[in-house]
Amino acid sequence: MSWRNPPLVTIVLIVINCVVFFNFQLGDSKNLDAALTYYSESAMAKVEADEYLVFLAGAERNDDLQAMRQFDPAEPRGRVGFWQAIEEDPVFNKALRAGEIITPADPHYAEWRDFRREFEARLARVVSWSWGYRPAYGFGKTLLSYMFLHGGAGHLVGNMVFLWLVGCMLEMACKRRYYLAGYLLTGLLAGVFFGMIYRDSATPLVGASGAIAGMMGAYTVIYFRQRVRIFLFLGFYFDYLKVPAVLLLPLWLGQEFYQLFLGGTSNVAYVAHIGGLVGGALLGFAQLKFLGPLPERLAPDAPQKEIEKHVEQGLQAMAALDFTKARLSLEQALALDRNNIEVITHLFNLEKIEPRSEGFQQSANRLLGVLGANRAGFPQMVKVAGEYSGLVKENGLSPEINCRLVHAFCEQRLLPEARLIMAHLLKHNATFARVPESLLRLAKAYRAQGQEEQGRQCLKILCARFPEAAEARAAQALPQSS
Repeated sequence: MSWRNPPLVTIVLIVINCVVFFNFQLGDSKNLDAALTYYSESAMAKVEADEYLVFLAGAERNDDLQAMRQFDPAEPRGRVGFWQAIEEDPVFNKALRAGEIITPADPHYAEWRDFRREFEARLARVVSWSWGYRPAYGFGKTLLSYMFLHGGAGHLVGNMVFLWLVGCMLEMACKRRYYLAGYLLTGLLAGVFFGMIYRDSATPLVGASGAIAGMMGAYTVIYFRQRVRIFLFLGFYFDYLKVPAVLLLPLWLGQEFYQLFLGGTSNVAYVAHIGGLVGGALLGFAQLKFLGPLPERLAPDAPQKEIEKHVEQGLQAMAALDFTKARLSLEQALALDRNNIEVITHLFNLEKIEPRSEGFQQSANRLLGVLGANRAGFPQMVKVAGEYSGLVKENGLSPEINCRLVHAFCEQRLLPEARLIMAHLLKHNATFARVPESLLRLAKAYRAQGQEEQGRQCLKILCARFPEAAEARAAQALPQSS
């Protein structure tokens, strides 16, 4: 990882979590207290409490009835206790909200209905209450939104620290979209697991911990005993510490136990983390079984640090128009990694100031060679080739690079450009071994686009000029179109 290729998804996730907490959740405690104060001071709260006692007695739920005796419905604190019990009782709560407990025939109905609407409107101002996941109310959008909410500043900070430590490693080892999908999936699994265990819970579940537990499970399975590098930043100093990967697991578990036993009360259900942890571990096992072990790409080795130092010096020299020093610094960086595409690109851009120079031809051949090593680099290869052709009058690229360009242009369906390069090869490098292969590829590309005449011309040239080549025999075996 470097700041030229930062862990963008992890950074974005941390920013979103912090923005949600500091911009929307800071007033949650105040709003919840206001809603409960309103509830405890209303005579309608006592009506609900009395109806609940009648309901428990009628249902012969003697244990629950005995438990409610500790609350006095005539006292504000007791009314809040009744409210909490009612919220956690799915049968009574559903009937109460449906108007089946206090009915329109009841003399208190109109007053109670207005009281309930106002109370629920006040509760809706509590972000964690509105957007936290409450299994008693079924699945929905809150199964996703809950993982971006937190029960307090300590909960947020602890989660974000471990998201940074573990997320960076996994993001830089996986493709970003897979990492993000894994993060969201394990968060959903954590919520589903919580909902399976506490199906009747009406208390909101909040926290990114389930998703982070999933990342921790995947990270532990994938890296386990490997020594990984952790980014250390102290404001004025940064470096990397190399530690056994499994060491982070007990540190994370310690943070979880601290939050559970010493972090105060919050809407954080730590049992949900088990679902995330197990889900992440399964994803980690799937990764190892089907895709193989991941390379550890978090931090540069010592040579990479040297490369970055030389590149930085080279860019500073270019900014100062000291092109000789810039070229020297970039060549020093390239000596440490001959296929470093970033360094090669900088050299190409530097040499563009003298497009007639031998250095420009060398840098162009080098850059196009690296880009053309696999098909993923073809789009960028085509772009660089366009820059090159706009700066030179004559094609000075090697036959190998020109053959790769034919392949790249055919892949990008830029057949006129491929044909020009093919004509150059036939005129100047006809004896090069890969020319028949490139000619056959161009013929197939024309036919694939329905340009049969151009395809036949290419096949005719191939058979006439390279009759002994395997590609000529393959051309003769191709089906003829009418």
